[in-house]
Formats: sequence, structure tokens, C-alpha cells
Amino acid sequence: MATITFDKVRKVYPLPSHPTSLFHRRKEKDEGEVVAVKDFSMEIKDNEFVVLVGPSGCGKSTTLRMIAGLEDITSGSLYIDGVLVNDVEPKDRDTAMVFQNYALYPHMSVYDNMAFAIRKRNKDKAEVDKAVREAAEILGLTHFLDRKPKELSGGQRQRVAIGRAIVRKPKVMLMDEPLSNLDAKLRNQMRSEILSLRKRIDATFVYVTHDQTEAMTLGDRIVVMKDGEVQQIGTPDEIFSFPRNLFVATFIGTPEMNIMVGDAVKDDGKWFLLLGSRRFPLGNRFSSFLEGKGGNIIRVKVGIRPEDVKINTKEDTFHGSVLVSERLGSSISLHMEWNGREVVALTEEKDENHVAKVFDRDEKVSFSFSVEDIHLFDATTDGNLLWEENNG
Repeated sequence: MATITFDKVRKVYPLPSHPTSLFHRRKEKDEGEVVAVKDFSMEIKDNEFVVLVGPSGCGKSTTLRMIAGLEDITSGSLYIDGVLVNDVEPKDRDTAMVFQNYALYPHMSVYDNMAFAIRKRNKDKAEVDKAVREAAEILGLTHFLDRKPKELSGGQRQRVAIGRAIVRKPKVMLMDEPLSNLDAKLRNQMRSEILSLRKRIDATFVYVTHDQTEAMTLGDRIVVMKDGEVQQIGTPDEIFSFPRNLFVATFIGTPEMNIMVGDAVKDDGKWFLLLGSRRFPLGNRFSSFLEGKGGNIIRVKVGIRPEDVKINTKEDTFHGSVLVSERLGSSISLHMEWNGREVVALTEEKDENHVAKVFDRDEKVSFSFSVEDIHLFDATTDGNLLWEENNG
């Protein structure tokens, strides 16, 4: 088995002396140190594909490097297959890592780059050759084994980097933003290849990215991080449909979730949402939490996904003016100004030629959404009201 268990793992860097450093801007006040990862706890299952996602500087790569043994753990415990590895050397952890910049030896052939690590383990020549050629076949590199890295495309170089890792047959495969240097077409292609790869090799994957599309398409589970702290752990569907807080809600999803400010109001024993000039009955969905808040008027932030915003509807409508109309193939990303805020809708409305309609700037449009599709967030804590109700 290749389980990975984090038990309150923490990574702290001493504060550099230079007052303009990035560390000074991120430091925890009065502690004289930088907390890069704060009390990280989770268990990654055998053969699971877990993606760590978040903005730059959130601690995801540091977490990955602690698994590899490339960063020391300040406190807490890290286990691989039930064995405490806090003080185990990287070479003895049975992990392999794929880096963002490929890290290939430019003077070596593809074959020698892939063979290098297992040759260092004193494997015999036949065993090395078999491992390299099996990996090359899986990754479509058989015809490139005699070439040097400079003769390959970016996607081919990344395949070589992955091949160099899998020839070792590690229990744990670590990938640190491996697709970030590729163009959009190659990224899409390599995502498919990584999905295919994980089905063909017996390893647990931990993958780091800042790209939420990669996270949603690759991960069995996703760990969303911000400022060194875990914001939410869940399946792609759980993260998208039931975000724990406003950060997760707006980070996951393209275009990002619309956020508006309104009031939950209790009237004659029933709860309503007041948003602009509109009033929506909330029914029983949010009532339990709202009752627990106390008072009859509660300030809330309302989240609605762009795909749930309907354009040019006749009932329960809001009225806005077009800011930008972006064509996205068969759909349009429509940015509208409403009540001093920008609201984005994804629409597949067709024009008279049956192609996606492009709206003119300042064109007046009406839009609506179902109250069943909204998310309500506490205006003070930014927590999802339903999450707090169901998870304490």
C-alpha cells in the first residue's frame, strides 16, 4: 500500500532580515517567522490521485516537497505506509518527483535521462533496458530514445521527465505543476495522458497546480489551500457544488461565481432573500441556520454560478447593461453591470443565424436565476451557511 498520512504537519521558515522581502509581507505578526504550511492533516489513500490547488504562495509545493523529503517538517508527523518518515532521507522514501522545469540532463539522450536514476541503484543492464523501454512505450517515446532534450518539444520533454520517474516504479508519484510551461493545446493533451498513465501504473499520485481546471479534471480529491491553510478537501463535485467558504467558491469554477450582497429577512415566520428590488422565498433550505443566528434581518453574500444565470427571462428578472460579450465557441460569457456590480452569465442564446449571439456594449438585458441554485455566505466570516449548519 502507498497511503500518506499528515498529522498536524507544520512548516515554518525563520524570518529573513531584509525588511522588503516577500517573507516580511507574509509573516505572522509578533512571531518572527513565516508559517508556510499550518497544521495540515489528511489521509491520502492507496492509489488515490490527490490534487493540491491554490494561488501562488499558498503552501502547496512546500507540502509536496515535505512528502519527498526535500523540506524538513517543523512539527507534526508524516507517514508513508504507516511508517513515520519525518527523518527519513529522500532516497529511502520510495517516492519520485516530476518538476515544473523538467530538470533533464541536456548532454544525455532520452534513454540515458530515463535510465539515470535506476542505474544509480546498481540494477543490471538488462533490467534497466526493460524498465526504460516499458516506460517509453507507455509514454510514446520509443522513437525518441536516442535524441537529446533540445531536440524535443515541451510536451515530449515533460514525458521524458515523467518517464524518468516511473521507471523507478515508486509507491508515490509527486508532480509539481508539470504542465505550467506548456501551451494550452499541449496542456489538454498532457492532462489526458496523465489520466491514462495513472491507470497503468501502481502508485499514489499527489499533484500540485494553481490551475483549477487541472484540479477538477485530474483529481479523485482536491485540497484547496490559501495562505498555508487547508480551506476544503473533497471530490471535484463536492468542491464545486458545495464550497466551504467564499474563497473556495470563487477560486473553483470558470468564470468564477458571481457574488452579490443582500439580506435574509424573516417575515411572518418565513425567511426571504432581499436582493436589489427583488424578494425570494428561501423556504426550509436555509431556515435552520438563519434561525440560529438570531434577529430578523441578517446580512449575507449571495453566490450564483454564471451557468445558472438565465438571460432575457420574463419572470423574476433583474435588469443590467452589457459590459463585455466574450465568445467561447458555442456559448457566450456575458459580463453585465447591475446595481454597481459586475454579473457574469454563460449563455447559449442563438441569433437569427443559429450561432451564439454576441451582445453589444451597453445593450440592456434582463436576467434571472433560481433561488434553488444560490449559495449563501455569512457576510462576516465568508463561510457557507449550509456548510456551517451541516458541519458545525
